[in-house]
Amino acid sequence: MASSYDASRLLSYDVYYLLYALRNISYGSDYKFDCKCAECGKEFSKEINIEEVDWEEIPEEVKDINEIKLPVSQYTVKIRLARLSDEEEATRLKQTKKYEDVPDRIVSLVVQTLEIKDENGEPINPNDWAEFYEALPGRDRVEIQKCFEFTNNVPMVPIICPKCGAQRMAQIPMDRDFFRLS
Repeated sequence: MASSYDASRLLSYDVYYLLYALRNISYGSDYKFDCKCAECGKEFSKEINIEEVDWEEIPEEVKDINEIKLPVSQYTVKIRLARLSDEEEATRLKQTKKYEDVPDRIVSLVVQTLEIKDENGEPINPNDWAEFYEALPGRDRVEIQKCFEFTNNVPMVPIICPKCGAQRMAQIPMDRDFFRLS
């Protein structure tokens, strides 16, 4: 039965969780992917159990919409959590001349932003948001990043090189093979 829910409204973090769940029920819990050791260059395969991937829940105190008074510039940014539709909009913008050379992280911030006001409370034109974010002082960027710290908790798995024993934590690749049987 079709749902009337607009999936583009889903939080990006939730979409990734759902993709893992769909991968698990569609193809089983075993997932094998290719790795390359950063130390010795050895290429090898890693197999994981999707059911054992540890997902953290979004903390209760996380707000969907954040209004942040920036400590250095004194501007106020109203920004919301990323949604699936934001990723689609960011991809569309990156294909335009205006945004082709703008870093992906800046484009993501632009599409998540609802409003920016200067130190006098005057709104900044949305056409200037990319330049605004690119010029932000480091302390202001950190203040914005604090609202999204939980999104850095994407599942990681230990990778150990069979040749040299080098160890690292890595995100599970979600490439075209994620939804294929090995």
